[in-house]
Amino acid sequence: MISGTIDGVKVTEFLMLFGGILIEIPILMTVLAVLLPYVINRWANIGVGLFTIAIIVAMNRDPDLDNVFFMGIQLIALIAIIGIAWRWCKQHSQQG
Repeated sequence: MISGTIDGVKVTEFLMLFGGILIEIPILMTVLAVLLPYVINRWANIGVGLFTIAIIVAMNRDPDLDNVFFMGIQLIALIAIIGIAWRWCKQHSQQG
């Protein structure tokens, strides 16, 4: 990283901003889960989950072993989030 490249990719300000935005998405979704109404919250979780999966897969076309490990965990978690949001009904959102 000190050399300005990671795995042959030049680290630019735009790339750092893009990475920062991707890191902030889970924090934003945590806050929005409390603030948004049920229907918007449900579709936001599904939409952001699918968007994040697309970005992860697009950014890891030729992954090395550690990227495969982290990508696998991220994809499993995102698929679980999408599945939970898909099956989420309004009655469950009003409990507890």
